[in-house]
Amino acid sequence: MFNKKNRVKFSIIVLIVILLSVTNGVTIAASSSSQINISTQTIEKINQYIDIKMKEGIIPGLSIAIVKSDGVIYEGGFGKTGNGRTAVTIDTPFVTGSLTKSITALAIKQLIDKGILSASADVTKYIPWFTLSKPDGSAITVSDLINHTSGLLTSSGEEAYTYNSKYSLKTLTEEINRSEHTQFMMETESQYSNLNYVILGYLIEVITGESYTEYINNSILSPLEMNHSGFDDKSPQLAAGNRVVYGFNLKTDVPYPNGLVSTDYLISSTSDLSKYLMLILNNGYITKDKSMLLNSGIAPIDLDLGSNQPYYDILWNEISGPSTGNYNGFFGAIGTLPNYNSAFLLNQDEHVGIVILTNQYNSYKIPAITAQTIANDITDIMFGKDPYQFRSKSQISIWLFPIFAFILTIFMLNEIIKIVRILLDRRKNKDILKVKYINGTEIIRVLTSLFAYFGFPVIFNNSWRFFVATNPELVLPILWIIVINILTVLAGLIIRFRMIRNFGGIK
Repeated sequence: MFNKKNRVKFSIIVLIVILLSVTNGVTIAASSSSQINISTQTIEKINQYIDIKMKEGIIPGLSIAIVKSDGVIYEGGFGKTGNGRTAVTIDTPFVTGSLTKSITALAIKQLIDKGILSASADVTKYIPWFTLSKPDGSAITVSDLINHTSGLLTSSGEEAYTYNSKYSLKTLTEEINRSEHTQFMMETESQYSNLNYVILGYLIEVITGESYTEYINNSILSPLEMNHSGFDDKSPQLAAGNRVVYGFNLKTDVPYPNGLVSTDYLISSTSDLSKYLMLILNNGYITKDKSMLLNSGIAPIDLDLGSNQPYYDILWNEISGPSTGNYNGFFGAIGTLPNYNSAFLLNQDEHVGIVILTNQYNSYKIPAITAQTIANDITDIMFGKDPYQFRSKSQISIWLFPIFAFILTIFMLNEIIKIVRILLDRRKNKDILKVKYINGTEIIRVLTSLFAYFGFPVIFNNSWRFFVATNPELVLPILWIIVINILTVLAGLIIRFRMIRNFGGIK
């Protein structure tokens, strides 16, 4: 039996143990075998690591959330939005890239669970004029689109015309049906393509009678109270997109591609996406205790999950057995856009998810520091491991384009200098006899420049504004050459006209 004095000592010891437990953080206990730790020391390491990587990758702004099935365990904003000096917060919206596909897949699952759409049905059942078939001649099914087994090419989903803001989901689907072909690559039937989710987006419109954005807002974003999410690219709160050009951040504004709204262009924040992560981790429930089911028609799976229990993946397919991922058991979606980058990763065995949003795409470094590399490194830290170290190298070859443009400019300007010298040196008036108004080479130069300027957007079915925003390293030197080429020819014509007028014309 404890006497009064011993009971006091024991109470003090218990209090100290409790306080130490609190100050040392919490260990994620999704299962008894959980190896992930998110202690105070771990949080400090994550904060320091993000600061280091943002400096190394010259990333302007970053927002992050780490969640487990019953709530957020870490969140934060770093850097600036690019809109003045506004600091990034967990509520700052970013363009999310391919994270959008998961939202589209959930919308499709809702329609399937409600019985108004069949995963095994041919797309032609719902879109009769859609005649594109798989490489073997069989019809493309709804399931083929979800799982990227239609045969539509990865490269086709990245072509410039798909980003043309004049296309809607319907008209872009019509263009895909008219101009694309399907092909199985490298002896596999699975091939990732944005085009699959363009068609799914239009399918949602056909089935529901609503626009894609209306359905997503009403059936997913609002029920989840994702109040900082949507499709308003004009929002003043939206973090400004950036691209690393020749080693420096350049703020870029890509015209909003309405035809890709269902595949890449959901705008959201980490505070909102953390709710969505919990929905997936809880197999359709917003909370682990089953107190709130998303009003979507989803049939939830037993939440008493173990290593051999089924769960939903990022595209709302039911998976059995232990989860496998590309890094520390995490799998998910990576969003890569011309001026944004994101990572949305889950580990269903540990019941943990990570979402990172950044307002930059770095094409100058190989390998680049991205949302995915930072997320992977953070999983190392949570598992008590040292993050993988790699050295980025600059793509020096990118400098060949401006160097080539500079050399051509010198050659073109040199021709003007020669003509100017003739004009200024009257002792060489006899050289005027050799001068023509314009020669064949200059005609070819002008026609080539005009063809490039007006033909380039026609050939690739998009605008110069889009090309400059998405690939300035190549496009700006091309535009420079076109402009300088035309200006030097015009300058030569003006100087010749002056010479002819001053010295009596060409004999």
